Amino acid sequence: MKSDVPSSVYRKASITEIRNHQLGILETVHEFCEQQHIEYFLFFGTLLGAVRHKGYIPWDDDIDIAMLRPDYQRFLKEFNSYSERYKVLSCQNIIDFPYVFSKVVDKNTILYEMVAGKNYLLGINIDLFPLDYLPGSINEQNRLMKRIEKKMLCIELFRLSPRINRPWYKNALVSALNLYFHNDYIYRCCKEVDHAMQLYTNSQYVGTYIDREKEIFEVGDILPRGMKTFEHRQFYVPRKYDVVLRTLYGDYNILPPLSERETHHSYYAYVL
Repeated sequence: MKSDVPSSVYRKASITEIRNHQLGILETVHEFCEQQHIEYFLFFGTLLGAVRHKGYIPWDDDIDIAMLRPDYQRFLKEFNSYSERYKVLSCQNIIDFPYVFSKVVDKNTILYEMVAGKNYLLGINIDLFPLDYLPGSINEQNRLMKRIEKKMLCIELFRLSPRINRPWYKNALVSALNLYFHNDYIYRCCKEVDHAMQLYTNSQYVGTYIDREKEIFEVGDILPRGMKTFEHRQFYVPRKYDVVLRTLYGDYNILPPLSERETHHSYYAYVL
């Protein structure tokens, strides 16, 4: 997906407009999932925001949701016939999609996300993560993780982009890595990781594979779901959201230092 310069009918979006569009996507996903009996839940920073702030973390600018793999696969197959405006993109339906997880995008907007120093064309979006079943024993979990961790490392290195606040020699290394890891290789890695993540179809343990140590949960931590307020609306959250958040973030009620209260995303968004 190559980027194009936005036409004159588009203007740069404010953070408020970006959030409003993200909430519109989330509400549509919620409505669809209710109709189709697909179970989603707020996850990562969005879950933290719902519990600690009843909305966005003040310095955050994205929305994260997750589904267990069977619901995730159903969503990928069925959602795009539900809405003309909102579409789900993944490495399963987009040839050059550079992520292992999926994004639900607003087609009425434009968003350029920096991936490996290049602008990747999307719309304003929310992130959708699969929670995959893991083997019961730690040894088997480790073997499975090792099978995909090298691929994940290549993907993560590919996503790095030069930054103004990074020393020049690190930016030079990042640029060299961008040249080394060709696009086709990275897209293939994403599909291989996605396939490996689906090797187990039933277990009491699930994880996202993004951080091999911290993101392993029992299914009973997730289901049955509860609900929490996020930006004056009710959305689903994991059953034991406190356990999930402590697994992810430790004592999540302690705010990070002021120097860390900033977004870690790099994108440019435009709206009509």
